Amino acid sequence: MARKDLVEEIRKLDERLGVERSLLKLDGRDYVASLKNRSPYWLIGGGFVMGLVAGQMGHMARAGLFSLGMEGARVWRLAQLWMPGAGEAPPDVDA
Repeated sequence: MARKDLVEEIRKLDERLGVERSLLKLDGRDYVASLKNRSPYWLIGGGFVMGLVAGQMGHMARAGLFSLGMEGARVWRLAQLWMPGAGEAPPDVDA
């Protein structure tokens, strides 16, 4: 490849990386905003339960509450990505 072609390819890849970075940043902001709307007890409890489930399924080598919670947070995040709105509370209805 000629130098000019390589420079052009690098420029295109750099633009693509910029777009991907922007999308990732936007997704991160959206995730943080959704976490702020949830009760901390729900987050801790949900992470713990999901950690227990993941531990039972994967026979985790590490034991302890911290590792269970971290594993649960990862599984919960994947579940939210696959099923948007699954962990949200139902809307308040005034009767």
